[in-house]
Amino acid sequence: MGDQAAAKGTPAAQLRWVSKRVLLVKENQARKDADRHDALEIDNKRLQESIEAFERTKQNLENELGKKDSDLVAARTENDKMAAKLNERAHEHAKLLDEATNQPTLSPANG
Repeated sequence: MGDQAAAKGTPAAQLRWVSKRVLLVKENQARKDADRHDALEIDNKRLQESIEAFERTKQNLENELGKKDSDLVAARTENDKMAAKLNERAHEHAKLLDEATNQPTLSPANG
């Protein structure tokens, strides 16, 4: 019996229809709720997977950054050592040059 037929039926038939209609509406709503819940669960699972992938990528990038920072520190240390050696050699060269220019030169006339 439908809504129009129930409206023309006896009061008892109308009550039965209302009761049956309430059950149909509840079942329909429960089905819609279950479908929505399933869709949300799927969306939630996808989001969780995306978060996990993001976290793995983030960790990989942080590890890579840490390694590059270590490499940079090592390169700067090596650069500082090389600069100190270069500076030391420049002083030695300047000292030798100064000594060489301050020595009296022997000329054939002096010898």
